[in-house]
Amino acid sequence: MGEPPGLTSHEEFIETGGGHRMSVRSWRPAGEPRAVLAAVPGTHSQRGYYERLATTLAESGIATVAWDRRGRGRSPWHNWFAAPAAAAVDDVGALVSFALQHHPARPLFLLGQGDGGVIATAYTLDAPHAPAGLICESLTLETPASAVAARVVAAVASIAPRLPMSRRHRARATLRACLADFSLPLLLLHGSADRIALPCGSGFFHEVAVSRDKTLQIFESYHHGLLNDRRHEQVEARIRDWILARLDPAGDRESIGISFINDGS
Repeated sequence: MGEPPGLTSHEEFIETGGGHRMSVRSWRPAGEPRAVLAAVPGTHSQRGYYERLATTLAESGIATVAWDRRGRGRSPWHNWFAAPAAAAVDDVGALVSFALQHHPARPLFLLGQGDGGVIATAYTLDAPHAPAGLICESLTLETPASAVAARVVAAVASIAPRLPMSRRHRARATLRACLADFSLPLLLLHGSADRIALPCGSGFFHEVAVSRDKTLQIFESYHHGLLNDRRHEQVEARIRDWILARLDPAGDRESIGISFINDGS
């Protein structure tokens, strides 16, 4: 099957600061893009997860880059869980640098899914190139599995060493100390029926972030992995419209709010 009219895609390998090769796929609209979205998949996902979203964004002049994380898809190396937590954030830095090299002087937005959202968030806290905005989909901050939650806390602590975290002993206090410094435009997307990453995690982030532009979008009865759920078109459209609103200084943007979508099914 060929690409939709005006959309081109390209695959290549890039090298991270640690010398690891990562497989990256780019989707580009016809002409010069208005912005670029760098996407970080969750642990059990791959870059193909963003194929439909990339097509939707390209129709509005937005390019997308996504990759397979270490040990996933076409990216070599061993299981990510065996890697130092800081390596995952270094990899995000490599992806952002790749996007900026190919689309200089264009606003860059960062999207993370699941624990990829945790990694993307941690990157922004000490990023040399702060993105124009962060989108977290099915963010894995609160989970039913205490072992996973503990790893999330450990990962955030190790990749943001300058934040006052070593004196914190409770997971919630540690996360609050970290996320309370977040000030970028923020869009949080979560399904109310998500039992892998609990919606209260996104609610917590929305509550403590100091961003003057932050929105929590709850999709009623949706599950984990919104871009693969039923009516994924609504999720894609929400991401597209949020980005476009932040490209237009006169656009109608929601500064701070919580909203719900119920498709009636």
